[in-house]
Amino acid sequence: MKQKGSCLFYIIGFLLVIVGLGYCKYCGSYGMDLLQRPWAYSTDKNAKLFVGKWEGSFKDPDSVSKKIEVEIFLPTTDDERWNKAFRKTRRRSVGTHESKRSFDGRATVTSPLGTENYEIWGSFENTDFRQFSFQVVTEKNLPVANFYIQGAKPGVWEGDKINMTTAFNYRKADGTGFYQSSDPRFEQKASFTVKRK
Repeated sequence: MKQKGSCLFYIIGFLLVIVGLGYCKYCGSYGMDLLQRPWAYSTDKNAKLFVGKWEGSFKDPDSVSKKIEVEIFLPTTDDERWNKAFRKTRRRSVGTHESKRSFDGRATVTSPLGTENYEIWGSFENTDFRQFSFQVVTEKNLPVANFYIQGAKPGVWEGDKINMTTAFNYRKADGTGFYQSSDPRFEQKASFTVKRK
């Protein structure tokens, strides 16, 4: 009986050590993100972060009014952080500061022409986490000729609003690109503001 009790004691002790180490890794990871990614994480529940949902509107070079919704994802969710904390990983070289400035998300543009869905990825220019740029990948072309956004450069985050400028990429109804240097529409850009949704 004593032997069984000793085994149980060691098993419980071992499990507590594992949980404790995992919790320490979780807290350490979160603490580093608080320091290195203040645009995504804060201990203040009312903090105005860059991550989240934004909305605004603009006109494309054909003067078509379009609504845009942008969502910037958390670099690491709580569930992902917990999973990493209890997963055995290889030692890796320390990442560059550039990765701490990087973000991704998605954008949806709606207009009378239809709905345009984009994947976006980008980064902040420096560690004041204000000016940034991002690029896009169009998930699916519309069945009509359309000016698609090319991303944002530059973009400036100011608390509850983001100012951005985008160039355009024109595609025909069959999805092929088209450019005509003599037509000023193909060099036109749109500057607009999105606000927190």
